[in-house]
Amino acid sequence: MTTVQDFCDHIGIAPVRTALRAIDKYNTEHVWLVLEDGTRVYYHDHDKLDALTPDTVLKALGVGGIAWDGSDWEWGDEIPADGNWNDLDALREAFHDALAEHDQQQLLYEVNEAHQRDEL
Repeated sequence: MTTVQDFCDHIGIAPVRTALRAIDKYNTEHVWLVLEDGTRVYYHDHDKLDALTPDTVLKALGVGGIAWDGSDWEWGDEIPADGNWNDLDALREAFHDALAEHDQQQLLYEVNEAHQRDEL
């Protein structure tokens, strides 16, 4: 059983509203909480965040984000909140890997487009 307090302890920032906002502000990805009833709570859900207590039980944790390159690329996934913080760290790393792959594909696409324009 993983609680909001456990999450804050892992991140090293409390309260949870500040922890989620810090992740969003200082990283490319964002993290959200999934409550036992399936409700997803994001850093911008101030009312939902303010209603959480340190002993609120979490069902899952999510990681996601978008590319800031004008494309419609987005990525997100969730893991069970079972106290295995390596899984959360791995999910955050998976987002960065997927974003890097997207960036590489975008670069190749742009290079290909430039070559096609030159050939016309």
